[in-house]
Amino acid sequence: MCATAYTLRQYAWLSDLQDEPETALAHAARARHLFRSITCAPGEAATTNAMGWYLVLLGKFDNAVGLCRDALELLRSSGERFGQANAWESLGMAYHQLERFDEALDSYRRAAEIYRGFRAHDNEVETLIRLRGSHLALSQRVEADDALRRVVSIRQDLGLPPIGVP
Repeated sequence: MCATAYTLRQYAWLSDLQDEPETALAHAARARHLFRSITCAPGEAATTNAMGWYLVLLGKFDNAVGLCRDALELLRSSGERFGQANAWESLGMAYHQLERFDEALDSYRRAAEIYRGFRAHDNEVETLIRLRGSHLALSQRVEADDALRRVVSIRQDLGLPPIGVP
């Protein structure tokens, strides 16, 4: 059953890459059920967050918040820090879409801090760009510009070309 659960998780990921969030959600839900049945907390946590992410993509933001919060609790229990960053980022996306911008900012900050600790610069940059969007939604131009400066600085430190950010 463990192999089947991990296979379903990969099917979910592939479906997401093919822009099929409904199919991805169905695969992730089946995987989560299997992970629960074999008491594999890390697998259950990852697929719970994935389900939250797919719900964000499907525009079901309230449902996404609940699943992402559940994922955070599971991830905290298992000590899985990188997974927590992913869950915070997913939660930030849901909050942003619900126009709960202060909660989005908090979620994005937490995600970016964890990503920074892992030196996961691509994830950190993506999260900082989203953080900037929430600042702009609150007309916090100074903070938005600060987030953008951090993105530019990280990319320069890595020797990457500048990016266009709206």
